[in-house]
Amino acid sequence: MLVIGSSRGEANGHVDRAARTGVSTDGRSGRGIAGQSMGAYVAMSIAMHRPDVFSAVFAMSPVHTEDPNPLGEMGVAAAMAADIEVLASASIPARVRWSKAAAFSPAPGGPSPFAVLPFGRGGGIDEVWQQWLRATLNRQVADHADALRRLALRVEVGTHDALGPEVERLSLELTALKIPHECTRFEGGHTAGVRARIETSLLSYFSRVLVPRVGSPSRTEDAAAVCSGVRTPGQPLTRHHGRH
Repeated sequence: MLVIGSSRGEANGHVDRAARTGVSTDGRSGRGIAGQSMGAYVAMSIAMHRPDVFSAVFAMSPVHTEDPNPLGEMGVAAAMAADIEVLASASIPARVRWSKAAAFSPAPGGPSPFAVLPFGRGGGIDEVWQQWLRATLNRQVADHADALRRLALRVEVGTHDALGPEVERLSLELTALKIPHECTRFEGGHTAGVRARIETSLLSYFSRVLVPRVGSPSRTEDAAAVCSGVRTPGQPLTRHHGRH
């Protein structure tokens, strides 16, 4: 079951009562969390911070893995040119930058839009940039490796997604930290092909790792040597890291 719950568990409790989540006596083994793009980032972040609530996470095309501003100067220019009083009508690159600012460097006591960008007309703002870097998934997985080892984890990215190399490096970081996971590339882009993957991959993965009985999701702790190989150009990335 795909659910997102607060720290007090109101949403989880409602879903557990209304559906057959199969939550066990440990309170977690029937729950999974999934997302795509920024939703994948959020799903991984929530799961690694609350392994007591979720036992599986599926992250499709996660963003903010290692580079807080993958669009480079174009992203900076778009954000700086946007009218902050009407951000809803700004370009997508501008809205993405300001949305990240709201999440990673909020300024509730400051002027609208109550957030600070890590760059300004006078140059970069290092303190804010460091906040954005600390929020990247690569930084978070290192800080929460023990929690992630408790989870069933699958990461996917499209073959035509520009984020592919970053996601591959995230997988290599997980492997280096001995965090069991699966990572694969599917035919598609950042949004193209995603809907089909929900049925063919996401649901089938959860049906495999979320067991409707007492206990944790079934897993094996095999060595992940198969995960350490470097992918040759054009070869789909498929790694299974100690869990089947």
